[in-house]
Amino acid sequence: MRLGFDVDGVLADFNSAYRRLCIEMSGRDLFPPEDDPTYPAVWGYPEYYGYTDEEVAQVWKRIEADPDFWFNLNPLPGMAQVANLYWRGHDLYFISQRVGETAKRQTEQWLIAYSVSVPTVLITGRKGSIVRDLRLDAYIDDRLSNVQNVARMAWDTRVFLLDAPYNRVKPSQRRYTRVSSVADMLAQVNV
Repeated sequence: MRLGFDVDGVLADFNSAYRRLCIEMSGRDLFPPEDDPTYPAVWGYPEYYGYTDEEVAQVWKRIEADPDFWFNLNPLPGMAQVANLYWRGHDLYFISQRVGETAKRQTEQWLIAYSVSVPTVLITGRKGSIVRDLRLDAYIDDRLSNVQNVARMAWDTRVFLLDAPYNRVKPSQRRYTRVSSVADMLAQVNV
């Protein structure tokens, strides 16, 4: 089977590291204690909680220049199952919008560290056309706009939205399935 995975928010815990960097670089912790660091309440949460556009831009510049930021992220629960799929002979594609000159290499090294020996990593903002052109059987992402784009463009692909507080809206178009975990998605595609 040909399977596609977004990385951040699906397999890697980007949000916790991003949040720590916002606090460290600004010198202020504006996040409410009840907000889940892995899955915050809203998509643009630093700005939502009061960090300035300039502070957020500085955090992104640091991420972009950091040779290890993407490599040092913690895995989320579905990563072990995805590595198992690789060893069972499935074609896996990791499609991300990560930034920085070394983002692709860091992502490949991160996947290798978590037992995906020969990862296929694509860095792009055009996920819909990439998924369509790869003719994937299934794709999962946590960003609603990405899922909607893939669903519009890749009609032969089963599209899944990993449930998170920041993507719980009621869109008019629903050619995708909301799932609670990577395991739930994999069970639905019978792998």
